[in-house]
Amino acid sequence: MAAEYDLIVIGASSAGIYGAAMAASLNARVALVDMDTYGSFEGVYNRTLETANRLTVTSPSIWANAVVENLTAYSPVRLASLGVDIIHGVGEFYRLPHLGFAVGKRRLSSSHYLLALPHLCKNLVVDGLEDIGYLTLQQIWQQDKLSILPKRLLIVGSSLQSIELAQNLQRLGKEVTLATKHHPLLPWEDADIAFLLQAQLESEGIRILTHSEVTQVKKIEKQTWVQVGNQAVETDEIIWAELGQPNLSNLNLAGIGLEATNGRLDINKRLQTSNSRIYGCGAVVGGYNLPHVAEYEAEVAVKNALFLPTRQVDYASIPWVLFTQPQVARVGMSASQARSRYGDKVIVISHSYKHLAQAQLTSSTTGLCKLVAHPHGRILGAHLVGKDAGELIGEMAIAIKHRLKLKDIVAIHHPFPTLSAIFTQTAQSWQEQEFGKGKKNRVRWLRWRRGWF
Repeated sequence: MAAEYDLIVIGASSAGIYGAAMAASLNARVALVDMDTYGSFEGVYNRTLETANRLTVTSPSIWANAVVENLTAYSPVRLASLGVDIIHGVGEFYRLPHLGFAVGKRRLSSSHYLLALPHLCKNLVVDGLEDIGYLTLQQIWQQDKLSILPKRLLIVGSSLQSIELAQNLQRLGKEVTLATKHHPLLPWEDADIAFLLQAQLESEGIRILTHSEVTQVKKIEKQTWVQVGNQAVETDEIIWAELGQPNLSNLNLAGIGLEATNGRLDINKRLQTSNSRIYGCGAVVGGYNLPHVAEYEAEVAVKNALFLPTRQVDYASIPWVLFTQPQVARVGMSASQARSRYGDKVIVISHSYKHLAQAQLTSSTTGLCKLVAHPHGRILGAHLVGKDAGELIGEMAIAIKHRLKLKDIVAIHHPFPTLSAIFTQTAQSWQEQEFGKGKKNRVRWLRWRRGWF
């Protein structure tokens, strides 16, 4: 019996919506099972809140929701216009008589499937928390809760979104404490970059408690007290921003022979699960809660599912950005990752924003660029903290994608004055060191040349 669809996308995360739209644009018959969750816009909300702070918008959450509604690329109307069947409800896989997916009383069949469920709020097992109550990231933007948030806030979370939210709320006049289980604040990033960001946040008044987990919540004389690590924190509201794994328990994965570890699907580089007809992307395969990365995975999975499965994911040239002020951006390897692969002769060079004319002109001298390169000069990674880092990092993504070397960056002449000159100046710092190594030979040459003339 012929399959009803070419692809069934399970989960209406931003990656799921993107994958469904792409498959439909490739003339495939596509169904999207929304599983009661539609879209994932915390990143957009945080950016609108940042802009609202700058423009002094009186009702940031209303404006943020209006911005999201204008993102027609993610709307059900646009998907329907592309020919995507949107099916509401929770479902599960079945094996017999053939592999399929059941939603309610409807049994769907497809040649391939893409699991793209979004992150959920982490399951909470904290003494007293359910009795006291808390807000999630999603709830802040509902019914204009942002406008009625109390003065003192405790944000619990290690996600990028929790850090962005902490700074935005502090700038709205709140007193924010950020509790994270990590130490330091961004343990997976370059230490100098992470330290500079944490120093900036703390200078703005944000109290940061690292390596600290919430263990107990109590009401004492009408005040909420939270045990965070070895400290007791008094707060008016708790915002739980710790992301959990998608709910895979009700999909009958074991019944169709699918394997998952700690709530994440086991996949190969083609994003296939242990059943080659079922693919995964985004939160179900782990990683950051970054829509552009999940959408990249969805693109690879969709093309493999609809055509020959020859494409493999390669994250080396995929950048990510933390939209704080200053912004933090990265693409490629860290220095420690590069050294573990290529040895101690890896080139690591850094340069401060304060040397840029444009940074001086705009009073944005807080910033640092660090480039990591192979001993032969090929760029392996770039780390940036500073104004417009997210807009600048794409240049280094292209450099890594096309295997450029530091000498190629030295040869680029950016307009003056611009922040983009940070990359050329950083590479020039390396060149100056290289020139220093050949000083004796150049001196001998110039002496001989003077004598000749």
